[in-house]
Amino acid sequence: MELEVEFLPLFLVMVVAVLSPLITSQLKVIKIPAVAVEIIAGIVVGQYGMNLLHETPYLNFLGLIGFIFLMFLSGLEVDVHKIIASLPRRKLTVARTTGNPLLMGIIIYLGTLVLALLGAWFISHIISVRNIWFFAVIISTTSLGVIIPVLKDRGEISTKFGQMLVLAAAVADILGILLFTLTTSLLKQGFQFEIVLLLFLFLAFYLSYRIGRRLVRVKLFKRTLFELSHSASQLKVRGAILLLSIFLIITQLMEIEVILGAFMAGVLLSIFTSKERSSLIMKLDAIGYGFFIPIFFIQVGANIDLSVVQDIGGSYLFLATLLLTFFIIKVVPSLVWVRQFGFKQALAGGFLLSSQLSLIIAAAQIGMQMGVISSATNTSFVILAVVTCIFSPIIYNQLSEKSMIPKDKTIIVGGSFASELLARNLKMHDKEVIIIETDLRKVELLRDEGLQVIHGNGADVKLYEYMELQPENYVIILTDSDEKNLAVAQILKNDLQHENIISYAADYKNVEIFKVLEIEALYLSQTLATSLENLIFRPATYHTLFESFESYSVEEIPVLNKKLDTMMVREISFHKDGFLMLIKRNKEMIVPHGDDFLMLGDVAIVFGNDTALSDFRNKFIGTSQVRLLTENQKNYPHLKFS
Repeated sequence: MELEVEFLPLFLVMVVAVLSPLITSQLKVIKIPAVAVEIIAGIVVGQYGMNLLHETPYLNFLGLIGFIFLMFLSGLEVDVHKIIASLPRRKLTVARTTGNPLLMGIIIYLGTLVLALLGAWFISHIISVRNIWFFAVIISTTSLGVIIPVLKDRGEISTKFGQMLVLAAAVADILGILLFTLTTSLLKQGFQFEIVLLLFLFLAFYLSYRIGRRLVRVKLFKRTLFELSHSASQLKVRGAILLLSIFLIITQLMEIEVILGAFMAGVLLSIFTSKERSSLIMKLDAIGYGFFIPIFFIQVGANIDLSVVQDIGGSYLFLATLLLTFFIIKVVPSLVWVRQFGFKQALAGGFLLSSQLSLIIAAAQIGMQMGVISSATNTSFVILAVVTCIFSPIIYNQLSEKSMIPKDKTIIVGGSFASELLARNLKMHDKEVIIIETDLRKVELLRDEGLQVIHGNGADVKLYEYMELQPENYVIILTDSDEKNLAVAQILKNDLQHENIISYAADYKNVEIFKVLEIEALYLSQTLATSLENLIFRPATYHTLFESFESYSVEEIPVLNKKLDTMMVREISFHKDGFLMLIKRNKEMIVPHGDDFLMLGDVAIVFGNDTALSDFRNKFIGTSQVRLLTENQKNYPHLKFS
């Protein structure tokens, strides 16, 4: 028996979902978050627009799944390892507190919550606010989903200030969801024994974590997972959905809002996928943002009842006051960053944190269903959430200092002969290299060789502050012992929360310690064995790469020449002294064959001598563009132009 389902509403939703980003990109407008465009498009096709889209039970169900998936993917954005690394391990001082992203995130959120309570009390004199605390919890939220794309677009996601913003938003998300869930439980049931059941959700989280830790150590499980992850079964994706389902069932049984269960499932999954996030998260993003999540946001727009806004006494005053409150409660606490980053940058960060979207919309809708806020107030929240997520990134881009983007430099700790060789090779790639050495005699010798050297101790935190160490900078630790290497690495990792660290170890036990710290470390014996193996089986390649290093190199070149768009690789005549190794397309790596084609925006990874590389640049970029790109090389720091 066939189900009587009308597919026209789903068709209309998907038409809107496809056209929204296409129209935005073609108009080349200021970058607006895609979800905001979807809400606006939903209003256009909804009851107060063209009146084309109407509610249906199955469409409501798909929208609910989209909402759950959005919370699940938001949890995946939380880097638990960075939060743990940010936990204070020493006696707190003002400098250590202001330099700790986790503590600053908590301080900013608490300040936001206090100001939100004052703002809710003030707004209660304009309209009827049935529960000031619930109102304050709603307006104190932020949108991690808006902040991360903005920082990625500006290249600031891994800068110190960028990480401060990301962690502040993550803390606001986590604490906001916890407070919201606890508040709704109290409002529904009062302070009863059922509230204590909330602790069982955290117990389930911990037990799932422990079970997961045991499973990843089982060789049979790891092998089976690897074999089935990319087959038709897509085991990792199914496992992720199963994990989400488990937490949804737990929250339903405890009569807790499902957003907390979905969010915690995402956080749990992020713990176990941090080293292989790209493949799994790309698939989950495709499921969520490709289908379910657009349905939720388009429905939000289509179901907005614009007429009820007029029911609020002094509605325009209320909307203006609420919008001003959104900005004040985020901007004022963010001024604690003034000491570290300056007033203008702290102000910019506050405006970016003012971005509201998914969580406030979800919380407002739940509040309306519970009768805590009116339909008019709910609509006002949705409208102003869209306004903030459009204008907050624009204000941030206008205020944020361009100088915050770090310079491309590499720091080498230790002035050994290997350090000197590495510094010379990196300089051939136009990299700025700074060597840190404690021995004054070695410092003078290296300076005589034309290298930039600082006399100091690689274990001194202040030295890295003096050099303005940025998250993008690689720190290579090449001292004369494993113990010194580990000591410097631990300081960089724990005190400075630095990620891009490479070192070496002569003892394999120390390699394991580096792995625990999540630091890349070469095992000298293994490296020597690999080099000897290459000399036996691949001598020509080995000599070409290592002995002729000055003549041959690898380079990444963007495909900007319109003539090559959709052209097959076999149709392009490459220089005899070079070859195309890989094609990078978004997050995908393609091994090129004759039938593969190039597309504008691809990055070609090529190998060859200087003449061949010059030929590659002229082909992929276009002869007329090479000179322009050379003059504007700051926009392409990874390219080396002759």
